[in-house]
Amino acid sequence: MFRSTNEYNTILTELNEYGIMSDVANFKCFADGAATYWLHKDGAHHEFSIMTDIFFDNMKVEDLLNAPKVELFSYTVFKDHVTMFDCIYSCNITYGIN
Repeated sequence: MFRSTNEYNTILTELNEYGIMSDVANFKCFADGAATYWLHKDGAHHEFSIMTDIFFDNMKVEDLLNAPKVELFSYTVFKDHVTMFDCIYSCNITYGIN
């Protein structure tokens, strides 16, 4: 379901502009059922939060984006402590079908 949404396409476009799809995002924390990852490249701090069934310690950005059963996906970009991009997807149900 997530991969067929406008939010997915918006996030995908932004990730391609930054050229970080094959970069590894570092695991930051797990809270309230969501895993948070971060990546710093070319002066921009990228942060991802995801609620899904499967995630690992450090994952490629493309693997996060294509994870199965995504219930929530949040992507934020900060540069010089200013939010440059922010997009959130939530399915509002307890399961997702991709």
